[in-house]
Amino acid sequence: MKRLTHPLLLLTAGLLPLGTAQAAITTFDGLAYETPLTTLPGWTASEANNTSHLIAWTENNTGAFGGAYVPGNASPVTLTMASSIFSSVAGVSMEIALYGSSASDPGRDTFSIGITDGSGAALVTIVFAPAVSVGGEARWEVGYSIGTGNVFYTGRTFSPGPADYDIGVSFNNSDFVFTYGNSLGTNSVNGTIAGYNGATNGLGDIKFVWTKSPTEAYGDNYMTFDNIAVVPEPSAAALCGLAASVFLVRRRK
Repeated sequence: MKRLTHPLLLLTAGLLPLGTAQAAITTFDGLAYETPLTTLPGWTASEANNTSHLIAWTENNTGAFGGAYVPGNASPVTLTMASSIFSSVAGVSMEIALYGSSASDPGRDTFSIGITDGSGAALVTIVFAPAVSVGGEARWEVGYSIGTGNVFYTGRTFSPGPADYDIGVSFNNSDFVFTYGNSLGTNSVNGTIAGYNGATNGLGDIKFVWTKSPTEAYGDNYMTFDNIAVVPEPSAAALCGLAASVFLVRRRK
């Protein structure tokens, strides 16, 4: 478990609020280490998030969420970033990393990132579930779900941080492409959301969810994220390509 080590200072120059008419990128540059994310405009959490109960914070110019400091009061715990755009072609992308638990708090949890429509209904949820260890690495398997349906696992795994990955979902009316990977290669999955049209239903909030293991003790694992892009047309076609080019150029930490 981490301990708070730095005084808090809120600097918002690096945070761009999401809008309805143009592409927006949210970064965390210039924010003091361990700034609670819920002190920033547009960010809320399902339970207390402060210096005595820190579940979502800034870390080395990224956002972070999970059990590094405290176990959290409930499961699942949800962190929401407000967003709203209406466009038949649009995309959401970001960089993420998953940090494994320490030997003192070894439980392993599931993290997910959900994209909602303008009413708050689930569209696509990207899931990172604890997988078997590979070569001594405790990895997460990548999966996704459509709406409130079952999770489909891809068989691909992510290594623990500091390895970071790019993920994105691009939408063209009811069709979507989920793309994930890193500089070594990318993978993509195509799907359809019955009855969805971004021009009328919109893209809504981004929800980060931390679901604690029901069978293991507390784990101080957590997820980081940065360069969160929400892009309406016509930029989405160029940025997302509705295929493997969904990613922004990644900014190495």
